[in-house]
Amino acid sequence: MSAERGSLAGFFQMFVMKRDANGYPVGNVADPESIANSSTLHAYHLFNPVEATLPTPDFQEANFKGGQSFLGTRPLGVGNVAPFDVTLTGPDEAFMDMIGSVIDYTLATETGIIVPNTNKIVRQQMHLGLTIGFDNEDGEHKYLTMFYPNVTFTPSYLAANQNAGENPNPLSFRVTPQMSLRTTFGMTFEDLPGNVQGNKDFVFYWRTTYPVSVTTYIAAASDVEFTLGYLPHYDDIGGTYNIANLNGAAAAAEINTVSTSTGVVGIDAAYGNQDIYNVAYQTEFASVP
Repeated sequence: MSAERGSLAGFFQMFVMKRDANGYPVGNVADPESIANSSTLHAYHLFNPVEATLPTPDFQEANFKGGQSFLGTRPLGVGNVAPFDVTLTGPDEAFMDMIGSVIDYTLATETGIIVPNTNKIVRQQMHLGLTIGFDNEDGEHKYLTMFYPNVTFTPSYLAANQNAGENPNPLSFRVTPQMSLRTTFGMTFEDLPGNVQGNKDFVFYWRTTYPVSVTTYIAAASDVEFTLGYLPHYDDIGGTYNIANLNGAAAAAEINTVSTSTGVVGIDAAYGNQDIYNVAYQTEFASVP
């Protein structure tokens, strides 16, 4: 694949996964630090995003002036990456629960109670993906997913109005990005081809033909397969259309098959308990049978 250029349009989906202490994406598990063997953990997708504002790194400089003349400029690195907002058409209770709100369905079982948990200081660290449309110079319709591998969300609060028209009462969530040593693929920035300064960043992009999802599998030593969250478009075991990692390293040699009809991924059984498989794959979101 060679370099492409083109135009961007559309905001098709966003997805989130909780983040464990080692930076791996671990889906919507209750406790990211205590996951049972043979657990399959999927990205949680939201298909009602409206917009995401642009994150703005503060690239700092020192300017030198002497003798009434400009002498030069020295870059001083990034001072901060400012929070940005992601807006949805309305509330998503499963997502709000993942980011730290309290959701209850037991007090009145046919209703839902939502408490933003305003006083909660330490928020769950997450992986975030935002998928937009990309058209290349040949007019091919593709996708570009922006991955933020270490973010926290601030709870959003509902408003009321009498507006009509498009999205009359949207809901915005404040996203605070942090630098990360590990990508949402499971591998570290250090292990990516090329030279990422400091072996960390707060965002990276993946251009693909179809939208993407991510599944993490926490293995038991005897396991020989696990199932993706959606049917993959390609049966690639990793390295052409999909990306697969085992404990942060390329896993193509340990993955035998990827089924586009069942979503089942066949793996070698020679590895141990708590091994972490991460598969980032292209999909059209067809349900697994």
